[in-house]
Amino acid sequence: MWKSFSNHRSAWPFHEPVDVTVVTDYLEIIQCPIDLSAIQKKIDENAYATKAAFKDDLVLMCENSIAYNSPDTNYYKAAKDLLEFVKKKVVLEPQDGRDKAGYASAPATKKHLVR
Repeated sequence: MWKSFSNHRSAWPFHEPVDVTVVTDYLEIIQCPIDLSAIQKKIDENAYATKAAFKDDLVLMCENSIAYNSPDTNYYKAAKDLLEFVKKKVVLEPQDGRDKAGYASAPATKKHLVR
């Protein structure tokens, strides 16, 4: 599934982090920057406990680009295209870390584990 995102026709702006030495106001506007290399690192480190967490990072990445860039830019258009692909490709079930309404479930703790 990962390759379908990283190789998507609209993934080109997201392979590396935004260069904040060039885009100097980026961190003033975007509070939680993320890119495909950061997502890949989290995959490699098994940092995603749920499919929902993985999808959340992909959505955040696209929404960051949509928030920062104007609609007439290729970055904005790529983000919109990739976001639609993410929404179609990553379909969540309740067991994937979301309740039926689509809200993220609280992570299980020892106290809340069913035995």
